[in-house]
Amino acid sequence: MVAFRPLLGLVVILLLAAIPPSATAHPPCRLPEYTVAYAAPVWSARILRSWIPDTLVWYATPNGTFGPVPFQDRVGQDEPRAVFDRDEDGRLTANDTILLWDAEGRSPTVELGLGPTAEQVESFFVYLEDGYVLRCSGSDAPTWEVQCAIMVGVGVTLLVLILLARRRRNRRMPF
Repeated sequence: MVAFRPLLGLVVILLLAAIPPSATAHPPCRLPEYTVAYAAPVWSARILRSWIPDTLVWYATPNGTFGPVPFQDRVGQDEPRAVFDRDEDGRLTANDTILLWDAEGRSPTVELGLGPTAEQVESFFVYLEDGYVLRCSGSDAPTWEVQCAIMVGVGVTLLVLILLARRRRNRRMPF
C-alpha cells in the first residue's frame, strides 16, 4: 500500500496538468490580424481576425483627419481604398479584405483607423509586403499546451525519482 502513494500523487499531478487554465477576458492585442497579397496594381489585406467588434474602417487623410473607406468590391484611381465586405454585415470582420490601389507597388505602409466615427478611431498601420502575415499575441503567459508539457515533464521526473528510490531501497544490504 505504501508503494502506491507516490504513484497516486503522480496520477493527481498528471490529471491537474490536463485541465486547461481559465480563459482570459482580454484579446491578445487590439490590431486586426491580416495577410497581405499584391496583384498589380492592387494590394489586398485579408482580415484573419478583428478584435474590435462593430467597427468601420477609416483612412488617414493628408491633413491628419480620417475619412471613411467605402464598402465595395473593387478599387481604382478614382477610389484608391475600399473594403470588400464578404459577409455584407457592414463591419470589418474575418475574411473581409482591405483593398488599396497602388499603381507603382511601392507603398510600404498605409495608415488606417478602426472606430464608430472619424473622431473615435484607433489608428493602425497595414504593412504592405506580398505574403506578409500579422498575427497578434500580446500575452507572455504560457499557453495551456506549454503548461501541460511542463507538468508532464515534472510528472515523468517524479516517476523516475520514485523508481530510482525504490531500486535503491531494494539494493540495500540486510545487515
